[in-house]
Amino acid sequence: EELASRDSELSVSQNKNSSSQQCIFVLERDIQERDDIVSQLQDKLTSLQQENGKIDKALQSKSIEFDKRKDEVLALQQEVSASVEETTELENEKILLQSSIN
Repeated sequence: EELASRDSELSVSQNKNSSSQQCIFVLERDIQERDDIVSQLQDKLTSLQQENGKIDKALQSKSIEFDKRKDEVLALQQEVSASVEETTELENEKILLQSSIN
């Protein structure tokens, strides 16, 4: 009877051990799957960061180009203003000359 009791305890212990090993296996598989997902996400993040770096460089380049063009436009506006002023002065001179002739 004592032997049967020990066999029963041993059987229960082996069943618990087998269940524990199955749980460990499932947990290890889940951990590996999550590690794979994390690795994929890190790869995507790295890729996006590289893409953002390229976009930032392009934006900086465009910003510099925009500033240069803005300066060119400003210079042309000043030229136009000076030309308009000069034209007005010449028209005034012409009016004065015409009035002095008449």
